[in-house]
Amino acid sequence: MKNKSLLFLFLSIIIFSCKKDNSTEPIDQEPISQEDAIQNEIDLLPEITVSEIEQINFTKMDVGLTINNVTSTYNLLLDYDDSNRLKSVYMENDTLYSYNYQADRVNVLENGISKTIYLNDDGIARQEQGLTNEFKYYFKNDYLLKTTEVSRYNMEYSTDGNLIHYQNGSLTADYTYIDSTTNNIRQEILTPLTFHWSFRDKYLGNFSTNLLKTAVFHDEDLDYDYTLAFSYEYDELERVSKVIINRQAEPESSLIEYKLSY
Repeated sequence: MKNKSLLFLFLSIIIFSCKKDNSTEPIDQEPISQEDAIQNEIDLLPEITVSEIEQINFTKMDVGLTINNVTSTYNLLLDYDDSNRLKSVYMENDTLYSYNYQADRVNVLENGISKTIYLNDDGIARQEQGLTNEFKYYFKNDYLLKTTEVSRYNMEYSTDGNLIHYQNGSLTADYTYIDSTTNNIRQEILTPLTFHWSFRDKYLGNFSTNLLKTAVFHDEDLDYDYTLAFSYEYDELERVSKVIINRQAEPESSLIEYKLSY
């Protein structure tokens, strides 16, 4: 009886050891690239479903910056090409921005730095080549959302086409808008400091739909906070003639006025 038991145990061990392993080995997957990861993230975002707003070209910007009752003034001149694209921005005899548009690229001179931005078939930026760096742009419905230039670069838009959050490295900004207004002056504010305008054109995507009401900036590295409150004046043709910014920051506040001439 003992021998039969040992024989049964021996046969059971053999059968069990020969039993087919139905477990599935993990399949190695190709690592996803940074570009594909960004594109996949953007593809999952809600659609931005507003029409592009036609911009009105102002040709002169008179800037007044008042701090502690002392006012500094600056005068900027803006030129446009035959397609109503921003061509250059001058201050006195200095060229601040210059744009040379070609079929597949824009050659940019920005504060003395040259770069080339390559365009897709729709005239939207796809890649930038500077003197020492190269990076790509990513859009949703022609609104710029990300770039590979800075690891923490992000622009978030509402479905009605307003930029509501911006991050560039340690700098962040949150925005509110005046619903009854139309942003047809290329208003895009990505810095709390003068000059506030981005001075760019459609190749970097659509502008926000409405005019700004507030912009709150914070820089975690430099440890500063600025709150900008906006108001507007209009001319007899109902065009924006003045943008007034009340900038609050500890320990001082300032008033910035942008007078626009057409």
